[in-house]
Amino acid sequence: MLSFLISEVCVAGIMVTENTTKVLKVLESNSPETVVIQTGALVLICIFGLLGNVCICLTMLQRRHLRTTANWIIVHLAISDLLKIAFSLSVSLTVIITRKWLFGEQFCKINGFYTLILLSGSLLSVTLISVNRYFLIIYTNKYNAIFSERNTKLVICGIWLVAASSALPPCFGWGSYGLYKSRATCFVALGSSNSFTSVLVVAYIVTPLSVMLWCYCKIFHAVRESQKRVFVADRGTVPSYRQFKMTSAKEVFTCCLLFS
Repeated sequence: MLSFLISEVCVAGIMVTENTTKVLKVLESNSPETVVIQTGALVLICIFGLLGNVCICLTMLQRRHLRTTANWIIVHLAISDLLKIAFSLSVSLTVIITRKWLFGEQFCKINGFYTLILLSGSLLSVTLISVNRYFLIIYTNKYNAIFSERNTKLVICGIWLVAASSALPPCFGWGSYGLYKSRATCFVALGSSNSFTSVLVVAYIVTPLSVMLWCYCKIFHAVRESQKRVFVADRGTVPSYRQFKMTSAKEVFTCCLLFS
């Protein structure tokens, strides 16, 4: 998911504005095989996305012991992904199949508006998960106070307020929304405002990735040091410490990939 978010924002930062009548009408002509492959890939993404995220939500509803603040953050991210599939990927799928933008220029602006909100909110939510894991492992004694139910709800609301505010500037002239043929969706156009695109890149790529990297590095270091003390305390298991350290590294790396 993270790679999808990054690619969408990067496209806004490197492509030239294509907000013309011609672009709003027709995409490039491709062979039937290419169209089938593109359609099939997007359909699979939608299916697996629906199944995975619906399962997460249903599991949380059915099992009370899983209703922790950390898991509620994951659920709200799953709901965000479901909204993205329903309102963004479904539009892209229609454009890919028909090779045309059938919804008019006004809806292109609306599509770009809520797509930016959903992408920004999702990426900030992934960042929040890494911060949550950081406090759970590094500051265990303070975790319940910091990530209380009330505080978690406030942070989640704050994330979506920030995401919504990031989509407002083009509505008031700082940038604009246009169709990107390569993505079959509408997003912020570079030619409308380089400064706004730069702000998006810093706010939703550089900063979140830096925070996630810092959190997971701290987690890895803390886990490694803790396990080292445990093995050193037990002289009989010292020879296997190196092997266990490699296993721990793989586990932390796997967690990073899953949360990303």
